[in-house]
Amino acid sequence: MKKNHILIVEDEIDLADSLKQLLVDNLSEIDIALNGQDALALVEKKYYDLVISDILMPFMSGHEFVRSMRLKGIQTPVIFMTGNGTKDLVQSAIKLGAVDFIDKPVTIDLLKEVIASTFEIEQHKKNILDLKRDSIPDQELIRNEEMALGIKLVSRDKKRN
Repeated sequence: MKKNHILIVEDEIDLADSLKQLLVDNLSEIDIALNGQDALALVEKKYYDLVISDILMPFMSGHEFVRSMRLKGIQTPVIFMTGNGTKDLVQSAIKLGAVDFIDKPVTIDLLKEVIASTFEIEQHKKNILDLKRDSIPDQELIRNEEMALGIKLVSRDKKRN
């Protein structure tokens, strides 16, 4: 099974290290960036399956980091986490294409659940793209995969509300 490459972007070094220690396993390789500038330099050099980013950080906020990443064509899924989860922050995170948003303090069980859900959703999206790229796309398989994705998204949203 392939390893997942995860980038944690968090300016509180103790929290970043704790998250890394709690998330690291045989299936994950985890890097840490302490601000958006360092994170941007890392995603430009290395492929990541997922970014978990704080929003309010010095030098470059999480929003600025993701906006810069998207402008460079890097479409890595992002989970935002913050201690200041206002409605405006959530809406702007969604506009930037964040796949999820977690309020601090973060519980490891919730974070692991959100990560697993994100990987499942991203796999469904990849499957749909792959099926559509086939020389003769199988419309029934595409519909099934789209339904599975829709069910997963609805299930995730119901858990969150």
